[in-house]
Amino acid sequence: MVKIKSKTIYFLSLLSLIFLIPSISFAVDTGLESAKGNLLSGTLPSIIAQIINGLLSILGTLFIVLIIYGGFKWMTSQGNEDKVKKARELMINATIGVIIVLLAYVIVKTVIDIIVTGNVEGMSEDVVVGP
Repeated sequence: MVKIKSKTIYFLSLLSLIFLIPSISFAVDTGLESAKGNLLSGTLPSIIAQIINGLLSILGTLFIVLIIYGGFKWMTSQGNEDKVKKARELMINATIGVIIVLLAYVIVKTVIDIIVTGNVEGMSEDVVVGP
């Protein structure tokens, strides 16, 4: 057990260095300086858009974690049908959840675009919704 933990720590450290060394050696600008002080600044719609984009980012990360966890459970089920079924349901439910949230986002964004501008972004100018 200790040998597995030490291998895991060694692997994660090596993986961290792989991603960290290029940014140090090439002095990559991460953009964090330009973001300083701009958190939740601006008009109310832009603040709401920032919050929604942040929540969608968290949702995407959570979706990936749930899919990986479901795949791990499936692979470690050792042929047990109940465990395979639970893992499959977890992956299907995560996918359905992300689809519902993204469709809700698209519907709300479309309705807000129609209310604010009178047309939908991407539509031609001759198609106007409303009076």
